Amino acid sequence: MIPVFANSAWVPVRRGLVQRGGGFPKLRLRVRYGLFIHPTVGPVLIDTGYSYAVTEGAERSLPLKLYARALQIAPDAQPVDFLARQGLRPADIKVVIVTHYHADHISGLGLFPRARVIGHGGALRAIRAAGAFANLRHGVFSELLPEDLEDRLTEVEGLPQRDGPPGGRDLFGDGSVLAVALPGHAEGHFGLWFPGVRLFYAVDTEWVKPALLPGGSPRVTASLVASDATAAADSRRFVREAEARGAAIVLCHDPAPTPFDEREGA
Repeated sequence: MIPVFANSAWVPVRRGLVQRGGGFPKLRLRVRYGLFIHPTVGPVLIDTGYSYAVTEGAERSLPLKLYARALQIAPDAQPVDFLARQGLRPADIKVVIVTHYHADHISGLGLFPRARVIGHGGALRAIRAAGAFANLRHGVFSELLPEDLEDRLTEVEGLPQRDGPPGGRDLFGDGSVLAVALPGHAEGHFGLWFPGVRLFYAVDTEWVKPALLPGGSPRVTASLVASDATAAADSRRFVREAEARGAAIVLCHDPAPTPFDEREGA
């Protein structure tokens, strides 16, 4: 069971904003989301990436319209097209795993109205209770969250815990995919451990892999975005230790291609 990742958009940034000491060269960050076929559950999506819900529509809020100016949608890697290349339709997706509720991970949830969602229940309740400004401060646009999300949500924090390393919540009861808490970036943020292929999808623990190294995290931007800077540093160390034990590390936004990415031109 090997996940494959598509890139939903490009986000141009200066390297120094995502890696300490990176200077002014430009990078184009990816915005990954993934797919795997579970042997009993069927097709499972990992997040949804950016979708046209962020970039199109007059009914969008002004903050969302302004936010959308910073990204470049990859039209050939939106879920409908990506899934078609895998021989699937959106209606075939049985489960969507939401690693956290930032816009670049949930904006396509509206394409999967019948799918069960696995996500952090406590974080979702906090978002629903927070004001608009507090949510925007942490990159959350509640207008992108389906109204019936709670009705379809399986709370990851209530699933059985398996011992590590790295350990985590057993998403399907068979040990095939574990949700590993990676606090700091966002409330409820978790990564995914695939023991069968020794892949650790560390999501947004950092934007680029060099920033995972000691002293590599950008001081200003990390503190602005992180929900808990101390916990974020602990999560970076945890991911480094997993890599030292032989895990392949994939991040959502790292621009470098990985063996798990959809082949370009596929």
